[in-house]
Amino acid sequence: MRDGMTVRVSTELEASVDHVWERLLQKRTFLYLIRGWLAIEQTQSWPDTLFVQGTSFVMKIRLFGLGPLSSHEVRVVLVDESAREIATDESSRLVRTWKHCMRVEALSRNRSRYTDHVDISAGLLTPGVWLFASLFYRARQQRWKRLIAEFESENPNV
Repeated sequence: MRDGMTVRVSTELEASVDHVWERLLQKRTFLYLIRGWLAIEQTQSWPDTLFVQGTSFVMKIRLFGLGPLSSHEVRVVLVDESAREIATDESSRLVRTWKHCMRVEALSRNRSRYTDHVDISAGLLTPGVWLFASLFYRARQQRWKRLIAEFESENPNV
């Protein structure tokens, strides 16, 4: 990308790769991870398994729940269960390209690494969009840790 920038953030989680992968696919996980950063309308019609290869959906979002609604299209181009990887091509009126790859890797039987890799192209807005994405994905990774800790405290024998 000529005018693009990349965000890449990883975190280690105290959960198996299978558990993290299973959670990653779910709508409720997505909504938990973005809460407070993005307000999305009409998610009740979304399927419980949000990421299915070949599907697309339009999100009506408000940054931080403020301002006018903005449409953001998500096209799921890859869901590779064996590699534990999801890739989306996303775009909106302001962001020409938002290519997002989510990956889960096993570190041990009960430990994994989750990575967000995002290529962004938004013309003159690219640096600002990159800054938002950098902060957003770092916050999302902290939410992943809380989500896993909450699950473990509710299900200590799993």
